Amino acid sequence: MLQAPGVAHGDYGALYIRGEMIQPQYRINGMIIPEGISGFGQVFDLRIARRVEFITGALPAQHNYRTNIVDIETKQSFENGAKASMTGGSYSTFNPAIEVSGAADKLTYYATGSYLRARNGILFPTPERDPLHNDTRQTRGFALVSFVPDPHSRWSLMAGAAQARFQIPNVRGESPTFPLDGVGNFPDLASADLDERQRESNRYAAVAYEGTDGSRVDYRVALVSRHSSVHFTPDTIGDLIYRGIASDVTRRNRATGLQVDVSLAHSSARTLRAGVALNRQRTDSENESVAFPADSDGAQIPGDPFTVSDARSIIARVTGIYVQDEWRATSRLTLNAGLRFDHLKSLTRDGQLSPRLNAVFEFDERTALHVGYSRFFNPPRLELIGPDTISKFRNTTNQPKVQESAPVVPERVHYLDAGLKHRLTPKLTLGFDVYAKRGNNMADFGQFGQALVYSPFNWRKSRIHGVEFTAQYRNGGLSSYFNASGSWARARGISSGQYNFESEELDYINGHWVYMDHDQRLSSSVGLAYSWFDVVLSADAFFGSGMRRTPDGATPNSDHMPGYGRANLGVAREFQAAWLAGKLGVRLSVVNLFDKRYETRDGTGVGVGAPQFGARRSLYATLSASF
Repeated sequence: MLQAPGVAHGDYGALYIRGEMIQPQYRINGMIIPEGISGFGQVFDLRIARRVEFITGALPAQHNYRTNIVDIETKQSFENGAKASMTGGSYSTFNPAIEVSGAADKLTYYATGSYLRARNGILFPTPERDPLHNDTRQTRGFALVSFVPDPHSRWSLMAGAAQARFQIPNVRGESPTFPLDGVGNFPDLASADLDERQRESNRYAAVAYEGTDGSRVDYRVALVSRHSSVHFTPDTIGDLIYRGIASDVTRRNRATGLQVDVSLAHSSARTLRAGVALNRQRTDSENESVAFPADSDGAQIPGDPFTVSDARSIIARVTGIYVQDEWRATSRLTLNAGLRFDHLKSLTRDGQLSPRLNAVFEFDERTALHVGYSRFFNPPRLELIGPDTISKFRNTTNQPKVQESAPVVPERVHYLDAGLKHRLTPKLTLGFDVYAKRGNNMADFGQFGQALVYSPFNWRKSRIHGVEFTAQYRNGGLSSYFNASGSWARARGISSGQYNFESEELDYINGHWVYMDHDQRLSSSVGLAYSWFDVVLSADAFFGSGMRRTPDGATPNSDHMPGYGRANLGVAREFQAAWLAGKLGVRLSVVNLFDKRYETRDGTGVGVGAPQFGARRSLYATLSASF
């Protein structure tokens, strides 16, 4: 995804797309996967994908709740029936995986599973080559079964799971701040020896029925469920003396959704679509925090640490209905008009009627212009909302300076997008795109506490605009691309979660336009691949001008990190082995080829809780066999 235009490298593997911090909506075979608590681990395994489509811009009415969508079309089956692979290399990486598939009469199936063990679980807090306390263990699995009883219908059942354990990296040489009776001068509790950990779990399943009358009507009904959880375990003694607070944080989310879509080919030039989506979520949050007593200003006073328990449950129901008319008005002009109504019932009750209008005009077979407007209603990520009973932390070392805590609300966005695509030669295609977004209560999230678990909040007003340039070249066995984009993302005022901010910071933001912490002015990527007989050579690189930071004593997000870049290289070959019924494949990959040291975050900025450095040069080898 980092190779797509308008995509920037985010915190701990997150993606910042077109100036937004909120993550994209994921769909598998067109079915919406409810949002879950993913943390550091990647939920969806690339092995399941036959094709990945990245959808952004002024989307038509059938797309809901997020302005960016990643639609994964999964493998159904493959010819050889089974494939096994083993990847190993830097940071003690050990990554075996297996895929199996088959078909019997009207039934097909596909399944995959993988295991990962490595010593670079999350982004590093220091520029060291070998991070301290950063081991990870991860398992992923996916299965899909399809049954086609007749030429006009299909049943599909899929299920997936991802489990991950992470050590939280340590930093050498930190100074203890909070005295604790019985620990003395902290000789045995160096910051390098802290033992914080995080465990993540994601499970999802879906059943779908697709049908057609064979000519004009197509429909699909899908029921999807997802369960996810995150558990952060502190180093109680160490966190107390270094942070003043040790929080054991657990968050669980259960989501169930029903999706119904119908399309009618009214004529050869007109297609009508309609649908409804229902979603119910329940989030349970539990915090067990150990803190020191403090005075009214939050300064530690003599006394033993004590436990503060805080928990709550949130239930949310989201309903969405849409109608859409795609009309080929002339041989060159296609119009797509639609209307959505969405309603949220949770901490607040909100709803919105959202018009959508898109047009594509083809000047000739080489050049096309698209223009669109969309109104979005995006509910907050309820699975990230934790307890906010701030009164329980008064007169503790975790006491917030701001005592205000308005609930997180949906964001409302006006989105304009226009672009031109031109095939300059049969081998070279160029593209140019501009966009502008104006929002109320724009959704964002940050790391405000000790745990590396994000908390959402809203910007009262937001303004985002940008430009993108793309180029693609294909000639025989050579394919290449180049993307460059510029983005400006500013906001004013905080309308929820105010207790997460310092009072001076909050006052300034409420009275001034500031750059959002994930604003990156310039982003670009380039890549190429060349196939020569059975050998494939590939190379890619990306560049970013740097996310926002707040220098000491300066206004929030007034500066930016230094620019950074990374280049990667790969070579792969697949050949027939005489002793193997299928094919044997080998691949060598080098990540960060030139061993560049780069820092994406320095721990400052609105909602930025910790420094983050990119991985140093890494070498990986993969051996695969199909049979």
